[in-house]
Amino acid sequence: MTKMRGMFNMRQLFLILILISIVLLAGCNVEKVSLEVENGNEPEKELAGMDKEIKALQDELEKSLTDEEVELIEAIEKRKEEVKKEEPAAEEEKETAEKEPVKETKEGQKEDKVDVSKLQKLEVLETELVKLKISAEDDDKDSIEYTFSRPLNQRGEWQTNYGDAGEYIITITATDGELTTKRDFVLVVNKKNEAPVIAHMSDVTAQEGETVRIEPSVSDVNNDELIVSISDPVGDDGIWETDHKSAGSYDITIKADDGESASEESLKLVVVDKNMPPLITGLQDITVKEGETVKIKPQIKDLDGDTVEVSISSPVGDDGEWETAYTDHGVYDIKITADDGKDKVEQNIKLTVTDVNRAPEILSIDLA
Repeated sequence: MTKMRGMFNMRQLFLILILISIVLLAGCNVEKVSLEVENGNEPEKELAGMDKEIKALQDELEKSLTDEEVELIEAIEKRKEEVKKEEPAAEEEKETAEKEPVKETKEGQKEDKVDVSKLQKLEVLETELVKLKISAEDDDKDSIEYTFSRPLNQRGEWQTNYGDAGEYIITITATDGELTTKRDFVLVVNKKNEAPVIAHMSDVTAQEGETVRIEPSVSDVNNDELIVSISDPVGDDGIWETDHKSAGSYDITIKADDGESASEESLKLVVVDKNMPPLITGLQDITVKEGETVKIKPQIKDLDGDTVEVSISSPVGDDGEWETAYTDHGVYDIKITADDGKDKVEQNIKLTVTDVNRAPEILSIDLA
């Protein structure tokens, strides 16, 4: 014991310092213990060993400590218990912070979770120029300088464009050279819808029987999904197979719709009549005997519905009938012609008239 009550001798002081060091070491090794737990080690054994050492030192000290010294030991024990209780809460807070996502803005800036509902909002439309006007004062009348977070430049301006729609948390920093103040606000860029654009299309001319193809060039600055339609007789696929009845003039409308607005472009489609020549069918070579009647009846068809004139060469004639005589035997090339006024078609057949022998005829009898 020392000469004065309340003072430590060297041995007691040494033991107390060891005790304090062990307690502090236990608190400082919390992070290490947490890591060992994650790695599958057993830090409980190490802590249990520390508790035994501390208990042994306490027992030895209690035999020679004064009341003040005992109170000091009790305070150390109390602090040790507080450290144990604080550790789980600190660990939980750390895990929560690690799991909390960091918001990434379009411009690449990172920001912690912010209660946007409490921030001032400023709104613009896409393509508009954002230009801030800041009002601030300094009681010391110092000059104030401002800086702005992205996407604003350091003049507090930003030329928005199509595709920039969204919400941006902007931080304004004001400094007088010594002290700094920051304030956040929400910049809302609203979508500015623009109607789709259909490139000008020239009129189209085609002949009957040809394939009409209409391929509009359509764009949308908002990159919206577009529905393109083309009026009849072409149709939305832009392809029309014309036929011999398609001649005429057509007003074709192309429409592009982005769901909010639509655009139209018109063109004239002219299908030129292409004459379809008449068709001659039902003919074949003919053989008759002298004295028989030849009949030729061609079948004529015109796809355009034109009036067709039919002619048959001699000796048959246009009516298609010929009554042969006993002197008409022979072979004849007969030409059949069909004329719709625009085109003529011809077809030849062979007509054979065979000779028929007749018995002599006594015309008269007289004396020589």
